[in-house]
Amino acid sequence: MKTGASCVEHPSSMPDKAFAAQLQSICEALNTSGENSGKWGGRLEALRQLEVFSRADMSNRRDFMMLMNTFVKVPLQKHIEEDRAALSNEACRVVTSLAKHCSNRRAWQAVSEWFIQPLLRVTVRKKKVFVDAAVETLCNLARTNSFGPRAFAELLRGCTAAHAATRSYTFSVLQLFIQQCKNNEGEFALSPYLGDVCRVLRSGLSDADAQTRRCARDCYWNFRSAEAEAAETLYNKLEAPVKRMLGQDRNRLTIEKMVPKIDRNPTTAATPASKLACGTDRASRHRRRNQEQWKPLRLRRTRKLRENPRQVGKPLRSVGPMHYLSLFPVLRGRSVYEACVGLWRLPISPA
Repeated sequence: MKTGASCVEHPSSMPDKAFAAQLQSICEALNTSGENSGKWGGRLEALRQLEVFSRADMSNRRDFMMLMNTFVKVPLQKHIEEDRAALSNEACRVVTSLAKHCSNRRAWQAVSEWFIQPLLRVTVRKKKVFVDAAVETLCNLARTNSFGPRAFAELLRGCTAAHAATRSYTFSVLQLFIQQCKNNEGEFALSPYLGDVCRVLRSGLSDADAQTRRCARDCYWNFRSAEAEAAETLYNKLEAPVKRMLGQDRNRLTIEKMVPKIDRNPTTAATPASKLACGTDRASRHRRRNQEQWKPLRLRRTRKLRENPRQVGKPLRSVGPMHYLSLFPVLRGRSVYEACVGLWRLPISPA
């Protein structure tokens, strides 16, 4: 492998043919050194040289797509999922460097989809050093607007992955990317993918994993700030427990720009989310009505005596047989003795 100092230090000054030859030799070193797992130092050095080449804006080179597909794609994918942390982290740094220094964004967006799935597969590992490097690389891809249509589809596929850790991390990256799309209007339009985003959000909000649900709720509020109409349509299709958790979760968010403020003016028509947060929705009214209905009879009697003290010592008015049937829901939850005493004290009207 050619390791000339001038070639490695100044790849931007190399002609296209020499650049392609040097890139090929570096990637061949990544493949041949992999045959002996004990000698991984050569692969680490090759990855560092590849990072230097990535800083030279490879996207403006002639046949950039062909060079990446022929020489870089497979070795870099394998080293992202390498079991040795030094190699995996260095491969992640190469992807981050490509995302930051490629000026031809369309070409890089077409290439970036190759590395989404390997990075997502690393998030299921137990060692934190692998997971942190992979998640940070995905976040850098989101910050640099590196997701094209196919890469974005791979990201949405990760929101419904089999592993809970992958789903939670993917929702965090999706939240960051939605915020980035809102800040940089025109670079990536979410409008063609609103249906897919709503689908994965609805799945994440009802996920079995608590961390995934929390990340999905944070992602929902970002999505609501970017696409209010689509988010409102999604909200109306959610179940009542999910809506309640969204109402509780909005108080936890600290960035007010991400979440619309609750309208406290009673004359203004509130949104369903604000109704839920204020406790004026149908479920809250039904719950209060049930609490009023299940109060014991003696509490109702005490309240009646307080309102009219002249009723003290006087028996209750005579009631018909149908009134006893209406008492059974009220007597539910009391002991059998209390229920019998309550019925015994009520006189029966003559037929």
